[in-house]
Amino acid sequence: MTFVNASVVKIDKSLVKESIKSEQNKKFLEGIMSACKNFGLLICVEGVEREEELALVRELRCDYVQGFYFFKPMKIDNFLKRISQ
Repeated sequence: MTFVNASVVKIDKSLVKESIKSEQNKKFLEGIMSACKNFGLLICVEGVEREEELALVRELRCDYVQGFYFFKPMKIDNFLKRISQ
């Protein structure tokens, strides 16, 4: 059996949104993240849009976070201006 060599697992935003709704869903997400950590994988949660979602992924010790909470998509010119400041 051949395994794909990956170093980062991306967690879909729907799992985070559902994990806020119930403790059972939160435990499910914790289990996924724990398994990833046990295999030495980094975790990136995508689609974080609200402060309570960010608080949850911080609590679960996620390695990377993506989402509109930080920035909405922007044109390359605006991006280059922002990072050069």
